[in-house]
Amino acid sequence: MEWISKDTHIAVNLRFFARLMKVTSRQRNDGTFQCRSKASISRRLVRATATPRKARAAARIDLTTLRLFIAVCEEKNLTRAASREGIAASAVSKRMADFELAFGVTLFERLSKGMVLTPAGEALLHHARVTLLNIEKIAVELTEYSQGVRGHVRMLANLSAIVQFLPEDLSGFFSATSS
Repeated sequence: MEWISKDTHIAVNLRFFARLMKVTSRQRNDGTFQCRSKASISRRLVRATATPRKARAAARIDLTTLRLFIAVCEEKNLTRAASREGIAASAVSKRMADFELAFGVTLFERLSKGMVLTPAGEALLHHARVTLLNIEKIAVELTEYSQGVRGHVRMLANLSAIVQFLPEDLSGFFSATSS
């Protein structure tokens, strides 16, 4: 068993890999991980260069992955979610596995008849929906600004103009632009 990886987040996720691969690991003081397979006596050293800052960067979330995650949750099947989103099922599977790996949690229980959310997956589903809703709100609001529906108007007038002319002019303006 040999680990060759250029990923910067290997130090963060080595323990997660070790559990999946039935390997024991321990971190040394010099930043090196010592891995030993439970099936054999051979030992491998993996030099990990990840820093906490790089580890946080590896855990960034992109909107496409959130959309795919929501699709898998709603369809309860990876293949149906992939076809719904117009992407290969293997790509969805890879994104979900990388997402789980980046955060060190299991989001789904993979069963023969589909996928079921874990408690961590349910929490992520809530946050993913809120995040995508906020992104849609941003798009709507910026569209209103670009179309001139929303904005700021500042007017200067003396008191007699404000009292005598402005109410009539403003009501005409609002009735003309309300459609």
